[in-house]
Amino acid sequence: MASDETSKRHLLGRQPARSILVDISPPFDQHVCDVLCDSLENMFAVACSLAGPSRIPMVSIFLLTAQPELLLPLSSLKGNLTRIQNALRAIRTSVSEVGNCLPRHISCIPQAVQQATEQFRRQVCTFTQPGLSMNQLEVIILGCRSGEFVSRQIEAVADTVHIQHLKRILCVTLTPQLYGSEDGLLDVSSQGSSISSTSMITGLMDTLTLDADCVSLQNFFHGWLMDCGSDSEHLHIVLPSKNTDGSRLVVKCDLHEGILNPAQLPYNTAFTLHPESANCKLVFASTSKAAGITIPVHSIYISALIHTTAVCESIVFGMPLIVQPTSCWKVDWDELEKNQQNFKALCHLLYKKDMVMLGQLEQPVQPAKGSTNPRPPCGWFILLPGPNLSLLLKSVAVSELLLPAGPGQGGVDLAEDSVDLLAGVLDQIDVLDTFNPLGLTSGLFDSLKCPTKGSRSMSHARKRETEKETFPSHCPSVNKVRGVTTVTSFSPESPATHTVHSMQHQHRQQQKQRQHCVKKPFLTELE
Repeated sequence: MASDETSKRHLLGRQPARSILVDISPPFDQHVCDVLCDSLENMFAVACSLAGPSRIPMVSIFLLTAQPELLLPLSSLKGNLTRIQNALRAIRTSVSEVGNCLPRHISCIPQAVQQATEQFRRQVCTFTQPGLSMNQLEVIILGCRSGEFVSRQIEAVADTVHIQHLKRILCVTLTPQLYGSEDGLLDVSSQGSSISSTSMITGLMDTLTLDADCVSLQNFFHGWLMDCGSDSEHLHIVLPSKNTDGSRLVVKCDLHEGILNPAQLPYNTAFTLHPESANCKLVFASTSKAAGITIPVHSIYISALIHTTAVCESIVFGMPLIVQPTSCWKVDWDELEKNQQNFKALCHLLYKKDMVMLGQLEQPVQPAKGSTNPRPPCGWFILLPGPNLSLLLKSVAVSELLLPAGPGQGGVDLAEDSVDLLAGVLDQIDVLDTFNPLGLTSGLFDSLKCPTKGSRSMSHARKRETEKETFPSHCPSVNKVRGVTTVTSFSPESPATHTVHSMQHQHRQQQKQRQHCVKKPFLTELE
């Protein structure tokens, strides 16, 4: 089991604030700009719409031309999608107007980094809004210059950059095609910085090369929505030990989301099917309320192994979670290395044997002795191995949750004409050798970019459908007139409009009577 210090962890850990510096110096062109701005807008539309605590606490946007221009000051993400869209629109306009006129060898990247870190330092000193526990800044420089060129520019002003709250400076080189190393452009033989300086800021700089296409940028930006905290492990996999002393082997793991939970987004009913609970709404903690929330480090005791083919998909449910060896910095280095080796060996053996592990959740707190309260339930889970030395954690149904299975289709008698008909239909459908979800789109990005139009129309449509289901045409209708609730029937003998007009007429008559009355002194009214 985990120790007392690591038995609980903070929700979403420590998410850093992010300062985005867009360098539009050549060879940054209109195509790169459009792909970059579209990918950023898509990611921010999702991040602003996600219920629960903000996964990007604060964000700022700089445009780098001849001088750094602050398009979006360091601001909270929630509620600022319109301002972010305006900033991205300004970037598009600048690229179309002055993009090709900028000098290649002159850069304002150092000044922009100085301004971003100074702005964050002032914000941290004066920030009093509760619920945002961000204490680190990540500076992301997006452009087409090589990482080595950008690193040299930053190194020249290393002594003037505030690094107290700086997590890292990431130089992202966007490559629409391969360029030579001259003029500060990409050199494909050098992916990192070759600076030999020993300044502290050098250890905080990373370089990354990305293709300027939608898939690569979406994967990169969506990584900002993942939990990047490493203050504690998330899960303990408890295995029976070979020793006779009763000790158990514990593998410490981190949990990562494989997909975003559609329940945290608008239009969530478009992604799930609910036979009876389509109108149910889950409530997620807001950013301010989630700041002090701690959740336990769970332990799952493995009690059985099951062949993969013996697991029925109909009893597996819930959001899949990717399990990897922990990277918690509080764990001793030797223990961390041994834990990673045990985890890799476990995944290798399970995948080789084609087995999954079945385990039950252990209660983090045991009930007090003599307590009459029933013990809370403990769910069961399965862990499926993958070829990349990772595990997939999913919930599995228990007897209390199972419903009677429907009647099966008895017999194997098949009509030949139906078989021939369906065989011809299936032959016309394309067969995919591999399935890649990146090739499937639902239109969610476009819907979230205009939330006031799409979400309201959908909410009104759902409300009308709910009212129709709750109050059919043959049932009385509930009307509210100035706080007075009346039940009226839509039959010819008692039209609803007659009731509404009579209530309004009665209310006007009462107002006129009050206006003609002479108010008595306060003491007289008490008498």
